[in-house]
Amino acid sequence: MKLISFILYTIILLSFFSCSEDDDILKDMNIFDNAESIEVYPYLFVNDSLSINDNLGITVEKFFSFKTNANTAKQGFAIYNDKLFQCYHTNNFIDIIDLELKQILSSIYLEPDVLIHCNNVNFGSLFYDSNDEFPLLYIQKRGNANQLNAYRIYLNEDTSYSASLIQTLSFYPCSYSVTAINSIDNTLYVMFGYNNIRYLSILDVPDFKDKNIKMDLRNAIKTFILPSTKIIQDSAADDNYLYFLCGQEKDGELWQIDITSHEARVIDLPSYNLNREPEGIDCYEDGFLVSFLGSSSFYKISIKK
Repeated sequence: MKLISFILYTIILLSFFSCSEDDDILKDMNIFDNAESIEVYPYLFVNDSLSINDNLGITVEKFFSFKTNANTAKQGFAIYNDKLFQCYHTNNFIDIIDLELKQILSSIYLEPDVLIHCNNVNFGSLFYDSNDEFPLLYIQKRGNANQLNAYRIYLNEDTSYSASLIQTLSFYPCSYSVTAINSIDNTLYVMFGYNNIRYLSILDVPDFKDKNIKMDLRNAIKTFILPSTKIIQDSAADDNYLYFLCGQEKDGELWQIDITSHEARVIDLPSYNLNREPEGIDCYEDGFLVSFLGSSSFYKISIKK
């Protein structure tokens, strides 16, 4: 059974990078010709190998650990105020963690769906109801599904929480996609593959009145060409920066992209003894919380901007 689960998990990861060459719309090589390039800070690379520059002012500390009843792999998470929503592969349930108490407050049980990998999880800024405690929660489906689900989180009479699917966003033309949302200004970042090139498009999160919306990436506010990266995991955004984790066991990285300067910093996580496969990230206080596959701990990382 473990072997089957491992094979399925590997297929899902590899699907982030699979290109559908038979799809006619993907054969137009000039569709994103106007995209600008995002450059990696050159001083982070020495002889094509990552090196850590102490001037970055990076600090790492273990924040807390928790115990879950989940029986599938821990994936992305999102933070709103002092509540962390931890998601798991197949989206069978969501743990709501109180960051002040550092313990699970409640769990939301959902109908499992193997297509919902929960690779990327973000809160937006739109509230389904003005009385809701949380804005809509956006959860990524499998990478090659190119879909993002929006959920309303609401409180029941017995003080437990529930979630209901409000909207599904679909992206095209692309062969795979991962997403991030800036909950401050409701900006949607879509990192996607097209003709074996990786792009980053910036769009506005649409209103939730329509249940299903197809979003044409050719109509993005701005599109950039991304440098080559490893497998992209969870992502987050704040102010003018986009952050995402990538890589697997013993080769994890944290990318910080300045949308204004079109420059990126790359942090080698194993250099800070963070050797497991990175899975979740979100902004918290003056830095980020980061989680890893097979670990019950969250780590706090601060980066001098």
